[in-house]
Amino acid sequence: MDRCGISTKYDLYLRQGCNCLPDFRDLDHEVSFVTYPTFQQWIVQQTPTVLGFLQVSLTEPVARALLQRLRSGGAVGFIIKDGYRQPKVSLANAYRLADQELTRRQEQKFPGYTFKPVAFHQERPQTWRFVCACPPLIEEGYIPGALFADVDKIDGHIWQQEEYQEE
Repeated sequence: MDRCGISTKYDLYLRQGCNCLPDFRDLDHEVSFVTYPTFQQWIVQQTPTVLGFLQVSLTEPVARALLQRLRSGGAVGFIIKDGYRQPKVSLANAYRLADQELTRRQEQKFPGYTFKPVAFHQERPQTWRFVCACPPLIEEGYIPGALFADVDKIDGHIWQQEEYQEE
């Protein structure tokens, strides 16, 4: 349950499907879709491909059990709150928040350096990622020679290091 007492549901996000079909027999009573031929064909892949969200809403224990079973078949993925499927923060609003954060970091950590404008870098399952590169830092050997900011798709906060899951 979340802090408001509302039951939290979870989805699975898969960066890679299975290379063989896992044994789902003991899970089929809780997640019947695992027995559907369409799901089984979709989940088993000849070449690694990002599958994305499974588009399900599961309790945390069921989501963990399903992810564990999918991993036994070679899948790579993680559990995410199902609210991330439909972002509440637009890309435009996320850009504004990232620009503010990255400007603050530039002034705080690298005063006197000139950075390129903030640019959208990539969409991640839970965040919009932005970057601003600094050619002088790159020339001085800094790797990556840029600053990044991940903006949460649900509430717009800037992600901190401890929020990142295994990816």
